[in-house]
Amino acid sequence: MNAYPLILSALIVSGCISGLTNETLNGLQACDQKHDARQKDICIISVAEDTNDLNICTRVGDPRYRQVCIGRLAVKRQDPELCDKIPDSMIRSECKVSARGMVSAVR
Repeated sequence: MNAYPLILSALIVSGCISGLTNETLNGLQACDQKHDARQKDICIISVAEDTNDLNICTRVGDPRYRQVCIGRLAVKRQDPELCDKIPDSMIRSECKVSARGMVSAVR
C-alpha cells in the first residue's frame, strides 16, 4: 500500500502546509523566486488559501501538491463538491469527508 495518499490527505485535513500564511497575490512573485520546487509549491498553496483563489492552484507544479491545494480550499470553503477536481480517489474521499465535517461543525 502506498502511504503517500494518506500523507497528502493528512496535510489537507491538518492544515500542515501553511508556511507563508501572510502571502498575498504579490506573494506569488516571492514564490516564483524560490529555487526549490517543493518550497515554491508550498508557497503557492499558501497564497491560494490566503486569497481563497482556486485558480492559483493551477500554478502548483507537482500534481500531488496541486491536489492538496484543491483540498485545502474545499475544506476552507466548506465545499465537498470542489473535491471532485482531485484525481486520486483516496485523497478525493478524504477531502469530501473533511469538507463535510467543516460544514457539520458550523451547523
